[in-house]
Parts: sequence; structure tokens; C-alpha cells
Amino acid sequence: MKFDADEYREAMEQPEITVDGETYTGQVISIEQWIPLQPRVARLIEGKSTFNEARDLAIDIFRLSFSEPWYRLFWGKSVARRIVNQPPGVMLEALRNFFVCQERAMGIAPLADPDTESESIELQPATS
Repeated sequence: MKFDADEYREAMEQPEITVDGETYTGQVISIEQWIPLQPRVARLIEGKSTFNEARDLAIDIFRLSFSEPWYRLFWGKSVARRIVNQPPGVMLEALRNFFVCQERAMGIAPLADPDTESESIELQPATS
């Protein structure tokens, strides 16, 4: 039996986002990158994250998926920064859609299929 990892990876659905008229195609992140993020993802899905925690998680995830030089994040021109600078609902929907691609690639049931279901991500109020 022959398995071609490159062919399999290329056949996976990749995250894609259009921001300000430009379309970017990211990549599903590796399991080594995903595992350290999992506690923060779980808090978000459980509705225990504040908006700032969700924004910071989104930046980390989108920086990994839409890999770019680190300095673009600080110039505000990175894909990650352009996504999180959108209205909160847009940013959260982009994050939820990324989760669907990531979970499909990992072979687990997604939070919700963006084409058929609408399950929102709820946030907790920020505490001082």
C-alpha cells in the first residue's frame, strides 16, 4: 500500500479568507502547533474567554495558518492583524470557520459546519 502524504495534504480543505478585497489561503496548522493552543481553544468554545483572550488566540492561530514574516504583525499589514481589526462578530466567525477546517483535517467533528449550521462563539465580559 502506498500513501502519499503530500497528495493527502494538498487535498485537504485549507482555510481561506477575503479581507479588504484580497483573498488569502492559509494552511491547516500542525498537531505540534495545535496542542499548545488547545486549552485556550477549549476556553473559547466553552464560553469562558473574554474578547481580549479571543483576539489574542485569533492572532496566534492566524499567524500560524497564514504564515508571514513576524514584523508584518506590528505594521498592521499581516493577515492576522487585518482579521482581528474587523468588527468582533466578523473576527469570531473567521475564527470559527478556521476551527472547522482544522478539525476536519484532524479527523474530528467540527464545532459546526459553516455551510449548514450556525453555532456562535460566546465571550465573557472582561474583568479588571
